[in-house]
Amino acid sequence: MSAADKLAIIDAIDAYLALADDPAVTAVAGMFMPDAVWECYAEGARQPSLRFASLAALESALAQARNGPRLRHHRTGLRFDHLAAGTARTTVKVLVTEQDGDAAPPRLANVACEIGTWRKTAFGWKVASWTVYREIL
Repeated sequence: MSAADKLAIIDAIDAYLALADDPAVTAVAGMFMPDAVWECYAEGARQPSLRFASLAALESALAQARNGPRLRHHRTGLRFDHLAAGTARTTVKVLVTEQDGDAAPPRLANVACEIGTWRKTAFGWKVASWTVYREIL
């Protein structure tokens, strides 16, 4: 894997994290493989509390989430666990802040460890699976 591949994945991770904060929900399709799976586990859980096995389901969930408090996702750490010519695996530490209205100060909503598996396509690096492990605050 080249330095350019690593930078492309880092850029894709940052774009993905910004996606939950941004009203341009249509960008999801360009980031994920058609058969990608997105899951979220609460701390200690053996089954996901949320699971989306299609782009349409993920786009719908992101659109609904934007109706609640304003969220901001902050990448605080990134590790490449696996690097190959056509596949990669990353571990990302994320802090999520939440804000009710413009006047309220943001507060820490959750902390998560997020595992991404990646495939290189003719159109760049795409998420094959994304698994969120939320920590209890």
